[in-house]
Amino acid sequence: MSHPPQSWRVVINRGRTHTLTAWVRPAGDEYRAMDQGGVWCRGVSPRHAVVALAARKGWDVVEIRGPGEATTAEQVERVAAVACEEIAAG
Repeated sequence: MSHPPQSWRVVINRGRTHTLTAWVRPAGDEYRAMDQGGVWCRGVSPRHAVVALAARKGWDVVEIRGPGEATTAEQVERVAAVACEEIAAG
């Protein structure tokens, strides 16, 4: 069974977001996460590998979001947009 690479996002203090790629090794024995510069770490799960890489980079992590997960800022933005639409609709 093939496991496609996954995009994970790490939000650090000050709101900057880093996108990391996580994948399972072909042997299926470990996961790896890599940044755009080619720095990587391994882990027992994709999230573990992402956490290890963020720690290695010394990032002041606020959030870690898996594939398809909205960041807190994105969630707040969506709620605000819905609230504005409801107010405008009267």
